[in-house]
Amino acid sequence: MTDSSNPTHTQIDAFDLLGVGFGPANIAIAAAISDKWSLNELKQNLRVIFVDKNTVFQWHPGMLIPGAKMQISCLKDLATLRNPCSYFTFLNYLHSQNRLSAFINRSTTVPSRREFADYLGWAAREAEKRGVDVAYGEEVVSISKIRVEERDLIEVTSRRSPSDEVVVRRTKDIILSTGPSPRLPRVLAVLQPPQWTTQSTLSVPVFHTSYYMISIGSLLDKLTQSGTPLKVAMVGGGQSCAECLIDLYNRLEGSSHGGHQIDMIIRKDSLKPSDDTPFVNEIFDPAATDEWYNLPTDRLRAQVLYEYKNTNYSVVNPKTIDNLYELIYEQKLSDAIASRKGENVSKTRVNLRINETVVGANLIAREKDASLPHRVTLIRQNARTHQLIEDTYDIVICGTGYERKTWIRLLRESNLAKDFGLASATDDTRVRLVPAHYDVQFETGKPFDNVKEGAELVQEPDNDRHLNTESGTSSSSSTPPSSPSISLPPRSLPQTIQLRISRAYKLLPAPSALDTGNRVYLQGCEEATHGLSDTLLSVASIRSGEVLDDLLNAN
Repeated sequence: MTDSSNPTHTQIDAFDLLGVGFGPANIAIAAAISDKWSLNELKQNLRVIFVDKNTVFQWHPGMLIPGAKMQISCLKDLATLRNPCSYFTFLNYLHSQNRLSAFINRSTTVPSRREFADYLGWAAREAEKRGVDVAYGEEVVSISKIRVEERDLIEVTSRRSPSDEVVVRRTKDIILSTGPSPRLPRVLAVLQPPQWTTQSTLSVPVFHTSYYMISIGSLLDKLTQSGTPLKVAMVGGGQSCAECLIDLYNRLEGSSHGGHQIDMIIRKDSLKPSDDTPFVNEIFDPAATDEWYNLPTDRLRAQVLYEYKNTNYSVVNPKTIDNLYELIYEQKLSDAIASRKGENVSKTRVNLRINETVVGANLIAREKDASLPHRVTLIRQNARTHQLIEDTYDIVICGTGYERKTWIRLLRESNLAKDFGLASATDDTRVRLVPAHYDVQFETGKPFDNVKEGAELVQEPDNDRHLNTESGTSSSSSTPPSSPSISLPPRSLPQTIQLRISRAYKLLPAPSALDTGNRVYLQGCEEATHGLSDTLLSVASIRSGEVLDDLLNAN
């Protein structure tokens, strides 16, 4: 029903299931629904819709770097592990595109990132053709529970772009797959405008690697017009930073003038390789989810995470490391030859600034040409010597991880907050997911005392070794090491609230709350309870079947 005098368009008819977000996690759900429809295992009149803020389907558009490869087999797609006969397998995608034989001739099951993105777009379109509704260009701004004709429903409000029209839908059950938000170090985040867009980089050239491919071209075009050598900082030591650095090097080497410099700023003393050897890789098997979920204590879970940290945290694929090392070695060779012959050195110089953290930053306007982007002064601190180094850069690119908090905000600002124990939560509250067999507690302070550094279960994956179901990148330089030169104000420890979640990814009500029968499922944010693979593609297909089976069994 539409009220022409009011910008709000309300759909009175309720959906059976509404998914927030339409990235790989929810596309996998849509594929599982479509498969059940085709097998007559699910009623055809089931009303399903997914709402996505992007105007068209896209997946990591900023990281579709030419030549970039996935780090997993194509068989870890949206369907194969759940149902190898599914229409939505990667192999069927290849067959539909007349590339199956050619793909086989490559003698590898690892596709390029560009091809996998195309596969995901194909799966999204095919799900729509088979009856799954998708509302693109709408950002969900709130959810709430309502009572309609003695029936409990969840009301979902979204804002349509670019008209700002408000759309209200009602649903019995909801899946929150809101995806990650790029995270910058605090000292750099404050430099950006409140409403950042890709155009912002033409004024403030500080951005996340997730925006690399959609920002770097126009920014370089603007900065290289003057013919002045550029100085670029890459902050982070993970896969995304390494890939962006190599691509940027190739772009600058191809420019008409030289003298450019790229500094890769990393906290460790070297780039560390990711471990994807066969036995280690079993941590991403679907069977590992059960083992992880059933561990009895946080300490055990933290220890497992710490042991497998080098599969997905601040690490770089060995082939990428080899390529980067070869680049730097060729740079040294060129320097030696040029020095002997009295010629100019290479056009672009790459430096690894190891054991360093960015502890301060500020913008500097260009005096000669105000139309050019500001320059950025970074203050770096060496973790061993505590020495402070100040450098000014034309561009700062951060591969500093992601946050997955949108689902928390949606619940916290809803009248559902009381049902899940979030009524007292604020922006500073730390929310932890715990398995259903835990006793829910409200606690203050660090929950993992005496666990090795780096093992906390609230970390975010920070490279795209497997590429997250909604994304992932490199380690952050946001926390400075201790130094006699810098005094940071003490921080009070935030309140921590624990939310229970079932093995089937369903949020469980607080003990004091009544279960209304409306189910809220989460996707892509349960690493603490379901294991390292949860934010990645490895279990997307299996998880979609588990969520759908749980929904159907409860009805």
